[in-house]
Amino acid sequence: MLVCWIVCLFTLGFDVKPAAAPAALTSTPASDASPAPSFGVEDSRLDGRDRYHLAGREVARGEVLKAIAGPNWPDVHRWRVTVIGQGRQVVLHDFATHAALAPWRDRCLVRGYEAGHWHLEPGFVTSGKPTIYVQSSDGTVLHRQDDYEGGPEALAAALAAAHQATQLRKPRPDYKPEADLDRRRRLLPLPRLPWSLYIGAAVVLLVLLFLWRKA
Repeated sequence: MLVCWIVCLFTLGFDVKPAAAPAALTSTPASDASPAPSFGVEDSRLDGRDRYHLAGREVARGEVLKAIAGPNWPDVHRWRVTVIGQGRQVVLHDFATHAALAPWRDRCLVRGYEAGHWHLEPGFVTSGKPTIYVQSSDGTVLHRQDDYEGGPEALAAALAAAHQATQLRKPRPDYKPEADLDRRRRLLPLPRLPWSLYIGAAVVLLVLLFLWRKA
């Protein structure tokens, strides 16, 4: 009997194949892909359709565009004051705090940019320290200065002069920055000479006028 068991085990030993090695244990890392932040947007309410709201009610796209372009839009008549480059922070601070510029705060949208900002690509002059543009809402350049000489008082005077101007240049495709007016300065500035020369010239003119009338 014992012999039979030995023979069976011996025979089975040649027929039995070694068991397959267990598969290597691999750990599947948990997915680190987290949903994109929605910043309060309820994704379940998005259906892929564009929606437009005006004053709390859903409206058609055309109505929104009409409202933006209409005269009742809050910023449609406000001037644009653009301050560019080195020294802009001083101008922005003065616009927000200085009494001389107080009458213009609600009438102007004031923005400051570094000289290389993409917003200035349409052709703004950026070489001033700083450059200050004053534009009407349609883009017309009403005033430009390339420094802050005279401070907030001079800028306020330039804004007042621009406001009073009756003949303003219209926007043109061939816009030339050198034609921009710096309204802080006279269009025909007097040369800086001693007052005695002006007084002497006035006396000479009076004498000539007197002699001409006697002749």
